[in-house]
Amino acid sequence: MEKNLLDEVNRFIRNGKINEAKQLFDNERPTSLSLDESIGWAKVGRLLEEHSVVISLLYDYVLSNTKNINDEAFGELAFAYSCTGAFQKAFELLGRMNVQTQINGLKLYNFYYGLCSLSKWDYKVACSHFEECLSEDIGEEDSIILRVYRLSCYNYLGEHKSVLKEIESLRSEAIPLRLFAGIEKNEILALIGCKKWREAKELLKKSDNSSHKMNTLFIQKWSFVLSLMSEGLTNDTQELLNGARRKARDNRHWETLRDLDYFVAVKTDDHDLARKLYFGTPHESFKEKLIMKFEFLKNEKYYEFIANKEEIKSEYKIHLGTAEFNGRVLKNIEPGEALHKFLRQLIWDVYEPSDIKSLHAAIYPNEFFNPETSASKIQRLGVRLNQVIERERLPLVVTQNNGTYRLRATEPVTFIIPNHNEKIGPLGIRLKRLIERIGKSTFSVLDVASVMGLQKKNAQEIIEYGISSGQLKMSEEELESHKQYLVQEQDKKVA
Repeated sequence: MEKNLLDEVNRFIRNGKINEAKQLFDNERPTSLSLDESIGWAKVGRLLEEHSVVISLLYDYVLSNTKNINDEAFGELAFAYSCTGAFQKAFELLGRMNVQTQINGLKLYNFYYGLCSLSKWDYKVACSHFEECLSEDIGEEDSIILRVYRLSCYNYLGEHKSVLKEIESLRSEAIPLRLFAGIEKNEILALIGCKKWREAKELLKKSDNSSHKMNTLFIQKWSFVLSLMSEGLTNDTQELLNGARRKARDNRHWETLRDLDYFVAVKTDDHDLARKLYFGTPHESFKEKLIMKFEFLKNEKYYEFIANKEEIKSEYKIHLGTAEFNGRVLKNIEPGEALHKFLRQLIWDVYEPSDIKSLHAAIYPNEFFNPETSASKIQRLGVRLNQVIERERLPLVVTQNNGTYRLRATEPVTFIIPNHNEKIGPLGIRLKRLIERIGKSTFSVLDVASVMGLQKKNAQEIIEYGISSGQLKMSEEELESHKQYLVQEQDKKVA
């Protein structure tokens, strides 16, 4: 019975009946499953983008170090983790796979490595792994699926002519219905990339404007982009932009909001919008893509993002790198520790709210997300941060909705977002705080430990870091046989 049900779900997916497949997957999926059965349902979960369910299906089997765990289980769980932002753990799981394992000629390691790289927006690496799979004698359907995945890589890498050539070749193949939409979308993107506006508009008009919300949003989004590229930002295109943004927010499709801003920034040469995109996006490949259009971003150190923006400036400033509010230290938020990471992560992506799994991946990168216990750790951090906010009387509140978290401003607040590559480490933050508290006085290791509330060894680490970075120096004086230190004068600091 279970196998017949799984076969039925797979038939729905193959025929593009995603809603019917989701209904069976959610409501009829058995609760007691063997490892092989769990892998079968995990594959379906991947296709339906039910990544949380995949983690629940495979977590106990794979992470209990049970013998005879096969490479499909490692690969499916790795991809599910990568889709939550837990890339470190995803690639750790991939490292447990046998790189030689094949099923019907398909190299599993390369297949899953390519998928994980796609979710990381690392399209160049993904493309190389898909091509490694395609170099083998694999089944016809697997070949078509990989070629469709490769279309997305080509488009992102700007190889639009290769996309159109590949699609022309695919037209003679027996393509599963579920892949039609992906092929059509990539063709539209390639036509736009080749500046073939008329052909792209014609293909958009032919697209099945079904009731499925993503199909409608896709058409609305790219209709705007086509008008923007061919006509510029006119009153008419501004209306299209406003409509697409509303639709994206209603559907909670945050990447569409990011894409819309990207095209507006590029077309209008809007440097401030480019800064928002650069500093408010955590994906390195996207940042590299932006730098190709806006070279000045390479030298930008930070960005001031105003939340609840009613005025050009706000009287409240929070530095995400150092956890400081209007230049003073926020008590109970230690640099580099969980609560600081939680605060930082809530603003690190200014477009998409953080869900529990992505927060866990960022705050506890060395831990696998446990479906039973990890959510409560994040929930406790949310409660603690709201307690700090209330005690410090900050115009902020941490909100939770459908498993996602946002940091909302009740008044205009400026968040100083440092360059992701210019992060101040925990020692740097602690040294900055020490200098503010010590001033020009001489001090010993014991003084640092007392002032900062640290153990002696941690205080010594701060002093050593300060001396090596040229911000502290050793004093010629000693007090009760304890070495004394001083803050370097500002004009003598090493840059």
